Amino acid sequence: MSYIDYQGPGPIALVGSGEFLPQMSEIDQWLLADRIPRAAFLPTAAGQEGESSVQHWLRLGQKHYVGMGIEPVPVPVLTRADANNPEMAALIANVGLVYLSGGNPGYVADTLRGTLVWDAIVAAWQAGAALAGCSAGAMALTMEAPMRRDQDMVPTAGLALLDHLAVIPHFDQMASWNPGFLDRARQSRPNGVTVLGIDEDTAVVGGPSNWTVMGRLGATVFGPDGESFHPAGSSFTLAPSPR
Repeated sequence: MSYIDYQGPGPIALVGSGEFLPQMSEIDQWLLADRIPRAAFLPTAAGQEGESSVQHWLRLGQKHYVGMGIEPVPVPVLTRADANNPEMAALIANVGLVYLSGGNPGYVADTLRGTLVWDAIVAAWQAGAALAGCSAGAMALTMEAPMRRDQDMVPTAGLALLDHLAVIPHFDQMASWNPGFLDRARQSRPNGVTVLGIDEDTAVVGGPSNWTVMGRLGATVFGPDGESFHPAGSSFTLAPSPR
């Protein structure tokens, strides 16, 4: 089978929850359409959670992609030393999809920023590979990736691949988990940054300006013109705005 020789960046998926679960297969198949059937996945966001958590994500990713007929490429980057290891960076080459799974958003951003592995991820995406982040992984790709410390979330810069966006994952559950969070999120929206609230088992795909909602529920946009809800199957545009 031949694959398209892409001349520009691949699609991006910002996922609210559900990485490597059956309900995400349709989205991953869409991301990998006509691309090399190899998926690199990084459990970096779980790097502070201990070996059992890291192995959980690695096993789940392996099972998920094998079940889809996709070659799994685990990339166990847990520290900045790992992220600057040329052998780790080399694993990103010749894949159709790079996936950042969940955990601590600030940790994955701080671990990858300015490293060989992040450079390899950006190069793969710019050459046409799809790039996905779920929950913490989605947050890390945008302007803001708060660092989880005990029960607090400390403001931390994201990797800013999408520097006009910020993400709130698990959005349909957030109000019950953290009363008052949504009001704080509305009030603290940085100038020129649009906030995307992405529901569980749902992804916003495309980018960097034109997006489509896929999955079970929908996405809520908090922008300079107010709030709008976009159910699965709908599309919208979020063009970068001057700051």
